[in-house]
Amino acid sequence: MIDNSVNEVLLQQKDSTSQQNINSTYLCDGKSLVDYVMVYKITNDEKLTRGRKNFEFNLRARGLKLEIRKSEEDPDLCFTLVHAPFNILLRQAEILYLRMPVRKNDLILSEKDQGIVNYFLQYLKFMKLDKNIKHRLHEDMYFKETFRQSRLVHFINHDKPDIFFSKSDRSRMVYDLLIRTHYKCNDQVEVGVQRLLEGGGYLSVFPPHEKLIKNPCYPIPIDDASDRQILYDNWASFTKFYKHQPLDLIKEYFGTKIGIYFAWLGYFTKLLFWPALIGPLFMIYGIVTAKNDIPSNDICYESSNISSTYICPPCDTYCDYTQLKDSCLYGKITYIVDNFSTAIFAFIMSIWATLFLEGWKRYNARVSYKWGIYNEGIEHETIRPDFQYKVKNKRVNPITKELEPFMPTSLKLFKLFFSGVSFLFIVALALAFILGILVYRMILMSTFHSYEKTDFRHKYGMWIIYVTTAIMNLLFIIIMNLVYHKVAYRLTIWECPRTDSGFDNSYTLKVFLFEFVNNYSSLFYIAFVKGRFSGVPGNIDREFRISINGYRVENCDVTGCMAELMIQLFVIMCGSQLSYSLIELITPYICININKYKKFMDSTHKNFHKKVSDKDNIPQYEQDYGLYQVDNLFLFDEYLEMIIQYGFVTLFVAAFPLAPLFAFLSNIFEIRSDGRKLISMYQKPTPFHSSNIGMWQVILEYLSSIAVTINGLVIAFTTDVIPKSYYYYTRGSLEGYMEYSLSYADTSKWDKVTIYTNVSMCRFKDFRKPPCSLNITDTNGDCDNHYGFSYEFWKILAFKIIFVFIFERIVSSIQSFTSYIIPDVPESITMLQQRQRYLRRRSILETWAKENKDAFNVSIEIDDDTDNNSTTTLDRYNNRKMSEGDDNDYNIPNNFDKKISTCSKIETLIK
Repeated sequence: MIDNSVNEVLLQQKDSTSQQNINSTYLCDGKSLVDYVMVYKITNDEKLTRGRKNFEFNLRARGLKLEIRKSEEDPDLCFTLVHAPFNILLRQAEILYLRMPVRKNDLILSEKDQGIVNYFLQYLKFMKLDKNIKHRLHEDMYFKETFRQSRLVHFINHDKPDIFFSKSDRSRMVYDLLIRTHYKCNDQVEVGVQRLLEGGGYLSVFPPHEKLIKNPCYPIPIDDASDRQILYDNWASFTKFYKHQPLDLIKEYFGTKIGIYFAWLGYFTKLLFWPALIGPLFMIYGIVTAKNDIPSNDICYESSNISSTYICPPCDTYCDYTQLKDSCLYGKITYIVDNFSTAIFAFIMSIWATLFLEGWKRYNARVSYKWGIYNEGIEHETIRPDFQYKVKNKRVNPITKELEPFMPTSLKLFKLFFSGVSFLFIVALALAFILGILVYRMILMSTFHSYEKTDFRHKYGMWIIYVTTAIMNLLFIIIMNLVYHKVAYRLTIWECPRTDSGFDNSYTLKVFLFEFVNNYSSLFYIAFVKGRFSGVPGNIDREFRISINGYRVENCDVTGCMAELMIQLFVIMCGSQLSYSLIELITPYICININKYKKFMDSTHKNFHKKVSDKDNIPQYEQDYGLYQVDNLFLFDEYLEMIIQYGFVTLFVAAFPLAPLFAFLSNIFEIRSDGRKLISMYQKPTPFHSSNIGMWQVILEYLSSIAVTINGLVIAFTTDVIPKSYYYYTRGSLEGYMEYSLSYADTSKWDKVTIYTNVSMCRFKDFRKPPCSLNITDTNGDCDNHYGFSYEFWKILAFKIIFVFIFERIVSSIQSFTSYIIPDVPESITMLQQRQRYLRRRSILETWAKENKDAFNVSIEIDDDTDNNSTTTLDRYNNRKMSEGDDNDYNIPNNFDKKISTCSKIETLIK
C-alpha cells in the first residue's frame, strides 16, 4: 500500500499525461477508441497520394472513422487513426465467425484437469505469479458460440459496446477491412493496405500499443496499470524466468495466434526439463566409467600389446603412419557418448517425444477451448484477398452455394511443379557445399600431415579440421537461410493459395524441407556416409573406394565417428541458437536507433530540442512508429527455430546427451527474450487467429517418427555398441576388442616416404580378410589379397540390421500404444463440449416453445439447475440427443401441425 505522498505524485503524473493518453488512445471526440494506425509522409508523388486518398475514402464508405494527425517531431509525417464503430464490428464479427461468450462455465474442474505437468508444478510456489495481480492475469471460462448479429442479446455484455469486443479482436476485424478495401476504382489487383505499404503509400501500419513506463519512479497500482505494463513487469523480464507465463493476458493483448505460440513454447520447455535432467546423468556415467573402459585403455596404455601398433595413413599423398596410442584422447571422448547406455538414452528420448506430442495435443485442447477457438475448421476461414482478386475463374462452392474464385487443378499442378524444381535447385546448392566441405577436409588433412610430427598442425590437425568445418557449415546455414526464406516466400505468393492457412502451410513446408537439408545434411554425412567408401588404404586396390581428384575420401578415426558427430552437433545446434538469438535481439535495437538517427537528421535543431524536452508527451502511436516493424510472418521464424531445435534434440540425441539441457536453457531465455521484443521493441503485431500450431504439428510428428529409425541407425552403424556387444557375448569380456576390430594392410608394395622404419604392415578399422602375403589368417583361417569382407563383418552386419528392426518396432509399438491409450482431448473438455451442446439445444427448444406458446397454449418450464432430476419429455429429448452425439439435428421445423401438442412434436422428432 503506497502512502499519501506517493499517491499525490501519481495523481500529478496522471494529470500531466491525461491529455496525451486521451489523444493517443481515442479520436478527438474522446470516445472513439483507436483500433489501427496508418503512417505516411507528405510527398509530391501524385500517384501515391491519389491511391492513399482513394483508399481512405473507401474506408470511410465502409463505415470506418478516420482521423489524421500530424507528427510532433516531423511536420511531414502524418498518422491516420482508424476507429471501427460498434455496428461495423458486429458485421465483421459475423463474417469472421468470432466466438463470443454466452454463458459462464458452471462446471467445476479439479486441479488434475489442468494436466499432469501443471498439476505437479502447482506445488512449486516460487513459480506462481504474485497473488495481487492474479485477477488481471486470468480470465474466467465461458461457453462460447459463433457470433450472429441477429442473436446479439444472447451474448454476454451485449449492452456494453466498449467492452463487448477485446482490443485484439477489434484490431483483427479492422485489419480484415484494411486488406480488402480497394484504392483504385474497378481494379481487381490494386487492393489492400499491404499493397499500399509495399508501394510506399504508407510507411507503416500497426495496431497501437498501450502505455508502458519502463522505469517508473513509484510502483504503479495494479488496477491502473495497462495490460502491456503488467506483461512487461511480470512476463517480459529476465528476472522472472522461473515464473509461469500469464497466457490468458498474452492472448488478450496479442491475440490467439501469439498466445498459442507461447503456450506451445512453454509446454515444450516444461517437458524438456526431464531429458535435460537425465541427459547429463548419462554423460556423467560415461565420464566416470571411462577409466574402466578396456578398449580405450588398450589404446592409451603402453603396457598393452596394441597401443604401439601402426595405423594406416588417412590419406595417400602426404599422410604418414600413426600409432594407435595417438588416438588416446579421441578414444576417451568417444567412449563418453559411445557406450552401452547410449541405446538406453535414445530409447528414452523416443518415448519422450511421443509423450510430448500427446501431452501437447491435450494441453492445446484445454487452452483453445478456454479461449473459444477449439475445433475451428478451415470452413470458417475467409479467402485471401490475393486469391480473390488474382484468380479469374469462378465456380459455385458446393457447401455455401455461392460463386467463389477457383484455381484449376492443372494450374495448381504447374505451380507446384515449378516450386518443386526451384526447391531441388536450392537443395542441390546445399549439397554442393557439403561436397566442397568434403574436398576442403581432404586437402587440409593431406596438408597438415605433411608437417613434422612434432608440429602442432600435425598433432592437432584433425581437431582443427573438425572445428573449422563445423563453423564453416554453420555460416553457410545462416546465409542460405536468409536467401531461401525470400525465395520460398516469393514462390508461395506466386502459387497464390486460397486461404491464410494454406499460405502458411505451403510456405512452412518449403522452408522446413530446405532447413532440414541445410541443418542436418552434415550430420547425416558424418553418421552414415563418412568412412563407408574410403576403401582399403594404399594405392594397390581402388575397387572399394571413391576418390575426388585423386584424393581418397576421408575415413573416420580408428575409434569411430561419434566424437566428430558430437562436435558437429554441438557447434551447429548451439551456434545456430546463439546466432539467431543475437540477431533477434540486435536487429530491432539497431533499427530503432537508425530510425532515431534519421529523425534527428531530418529535424531542425529547434525541433530536436523540443522533441527531447517533450519526449513524455509524444503520443503513444508516434512512439510505436519508432519501434521495429514486423511482418505477418514474424512468428514463423520463431516456430522454425524451435522445430529445428526439436530435431537436434530427437534425431541425433544419441550422439549428444546434453542436447536437451542446452535446449532447455535456451528456451528459458527464448521465452523472456521473445516477450521483451514483443512488448518493448516491436510494433504491436496484428492479432491473428489460430487454434493450434498448424503445419508445425505435422512436422513434429514426422520428426518424432523418423527419429526412432535414425537413432536406431546411429546406434547400429555409427557407434560400436553392436560389435562390442557381439564380442562381449562371444568372449565374455572386452579384452582384445581393439585388436579384433582392426584389419591388416600389407605396406610392402607401397611407395611411401615415412619417418618410421621397417613398417611391413599397418592396421585400419574394418572387418576385412588379411592379405595372404602377410601369412595371417582370420578366425576362419581365410585370407584375401583383395581385402574382401570377413565372415565377422557379415555376422555383425546382420546383427546391426536385426537391432535396427527390433529397436524401431519396439519403440514404434510403444509410441502407437501410448498414442492410442492417451486421448487427444481430455475428459474434462469432452464433458464441457457435451454440456455446451446440451445447453445449446435447450436454449433453441426453449426459444421455439416461447415463440409458439400462444399457438399451442402450452408452457415449457426449464430449470437452470443442471442437477435437477426432472424427467420431462424435453429433458428426455435433450439427454437422448446428447448421448447420440449429434450436433446438427436440433433445428425445429416451422410447419408443424398446430393441432398436435408441443410435447408430441418433440417425441416425433426423437423418433
